[in-house]
Amino acid sequence: MEVPLDPLVPHLAAMLREAIVSRTVYLEVRKTVLWASWTLPLVCREARRLSEELIDELKWLWLFEAHLHMLHVPCWKGMGIYPEAMRACEGLPPWFDVREQAKLSVRPQLSHAYTRQNLGKQGNYEARVWYARHCTGMAPGPGKVQPAVANDEVEWRKQRFLCGTSSSFVYTADDLAVPKIVAQFVGFLRWLMDSSIERNENNVPHELFCSAPGCKRPACVRSPKTPAESDATYHLGSYWTLARCGVTQLRYDQQLPSNMLWCSYACEQAGMAEYVSCVRCCTDEELAAPMRRARSTRVDQGRVSAARLHEAALERNALVARRLRAQAKTPVQLRHYPMSAENLAWYHESLVDALNLDVGVLFAAVHIASWAPSQRPARVLPYLADWRDCVWPYMNAICNVRRVYVDHVNSKRDLTVPLTADDLHTNPSAPPKWMLALKNQFDTLF
Repeated sequence: MEVPLDPLVPHLAAMLREAIVSRTVYLEVRKTVLWASWTLPLVCREARRLSEELIDELKWLWLFEAHLHMLHVPCWKGMGIYPEAMRACEGLPPWFDVREQAKLSVRPQLSHAYTRQNLGKQGNYEARVWYARHCTGMAPGPGKVQPAVANDEVEWRKQRFLCGTSSSFVYTADDLAVPKIVAQFVGFLRWLMDSSIERNENNVPHELFCSAPGCKRPACVRSPKTPAESDATYHLGSYWTLARCGVTQLRYDQQLPSNMLWCSYACEQAGMAEYVSCVRCCTDEELAAPMRRARSTRVDQGRVSAARLHEAALERNALVARRLRAQAKTPVQLRHYPMSAENLAWYHESLVDALNLDVGVLFAAVHIASWAPSQRPARVLPYLADWRDCVWPYMNAICNVRRVYVDHVNSKRDLTVPLTADDLHTNPSAPPKWMLALKNQFDTLF
């Protein structure tokens, strides 16, 4: 039996419009109407067809109400890293073309003032929420007297800057058939997005787009979330970059989503999920090769034998090899991470190289550690579970192992075909020939 939805969808749209026009302060009632008008077209085909007739108005009403109820509060706000991970397009729907909407801004573009007050990094989403509530009457406007408290002074300056003190600075969106409150908010949103776009000294916007395929929204690289991430990005070298690329001047891995351009934290999280599951095929914890718990409870200043590190690395290689084989049987198409199928295959070759080199370094450390103390070279061997965090003592070993590995592997392969999971060393009882060739260089390896 068909449900008569013809009067229901327009009625919900009318209720939502009436709640906005009347400036209803009962947020729970407004949220109920919002969710009903928003969810019903998503779960019912007939409701979707009826809502498409009103979509030109409904999408702007939904956008306004979503900010009013803070439905897009980033999940990282509760993680203690807000607002360092903030980007200008956070909370904006995909249909909102930032650059096209910014061209419709009627207020003068004030990128210098916007940058000076740091609203692009610390207050973009909060400013939109505040202005939506200000239009409804739930957020007070800026006071006439500047408060003496420092925190209140920052808030007062931000509100004064956003609201505007001149009558000529009015936000409008006359091209939309929406209530005046929503039109005022859309006009403000257009100006805010116009001000948030990075520009050069000639006031020309930079062509910095999101890394997600097909996303043309303005993007930027977020600030590091923790001091450790900042050190890894700007100061320290990366062990896995050296093992994967063989560079001598260490730099942080530019393939990581945290170092790419993204328009929002949601896009970065989607790209990170694909990077971990499909591109790198392991998490950071798995890449560090955690060891099995030892039977002995005795702890010798956190020291770990090279044999246990080598065993854990082989187990990690076996895990990655299984995932690479499963992915080869059912190829995936990346939707968020910017990498083609061909580049993905070559990236997996670099991953195989890095994991093989890691096992090769530990293979040499196991044999050198078995020598008598008088015969061992005066070099630092891996002896901690997190020994990869500091790459400098092992740079010589990585480069020497890589040279032997490349000479042996490239001499018997087709360079036009990337390496696969079959070339990943996982058997502890049968080392490959390139690894056996390291025995002649143990004295000078580290």
